[in-house]
Amino acid sequence: MFRTLLFSFLFTFVSIRFISAQQEIDLRDETWWGVMTSVQISENWAVWNDVHFVNDLFFIHRMGFTYHAKRIPLNTTVGYGYLALTAPWSEGALIRSEHRPWMQTVYRLPKKGNFTSSLRFRFDTRFFQDLDRENEELLSSYSVNYRWRFNHGLRYNVGDVFRGRSKFAVSLINEALFISGPGPNGVRHEHRVFCMANFAFGSYTLSAGYIARYINISSERAIFAQGPVFWLNINLNAQRKGSQTIEEYPVDHMY
Repeated sequence: MFRTLLFSFLFTFVSIRFISAQQEIDLRDETWWGVMTSVQISENWAVWNDVHFVNDLFFIHRMGFTYHAKRIPLNTTVGYGYLALTAPWSEGALIRSEHRPWMQTVYRLPKKGNFTSSLRFRFDTRFFQDLDRENEELLSSYSVNYRWRFNHGLRYNVGDVFRGRSKFAVSLINEALFISGPGPNGVRHEHRVFCMANFAFGSYTLSAGYIARYINISSERAIFAQGPVFWLNINLNAQRKGSQTIEEYPVDHMY
């Protein structure tokens, strides 16, 4: 487990190694909200639906299908998301559209006592609405970029709380995001760190915590955004009453 912790910290360090001491840092506060659902429809398949909202930033509804492999601790999801985004002149109003086909693969590392750990790769194809900044207008055309996301999640299962009515766990999540593609985008690299407390009540998990984001705009400018996070995760089994027979955690569904 020491190697897993070391990997998590090195993952963060390597991801932000290009931070310049000369960068101008813009500080921002934000609050993240999310409702994530997974409905198991067969032994290996589940339907994914979630919504996320961040004040003055975005709203997303995302859907997909998840396949859980039998012989190895790996699952893959393919889906589509629709986003409403702000524009530079909209004063926080979500007036800009984005269409986002996406896929991800999650691999669970072997458990070590109360610790569980996972590696996640997600690929987003982002078709976002073009802007006429001079005239402050939305255009009917779209540009495309590709976002490559590398995530490491570490979870410690504390045990039963509230007289056995809930299971409590804490999570540390590191994610590095990189942008490529022909479309204009002011963000070349971003790093996110989540610290979460998770309370599971049967099929429902309530999560509350903190997010810190380093957004690398250029060699001269960066954004540091931070604030609270609130998630509700719902895992259901459409085949029968009771919990899912597949293994899914809030970190799998994070935005």
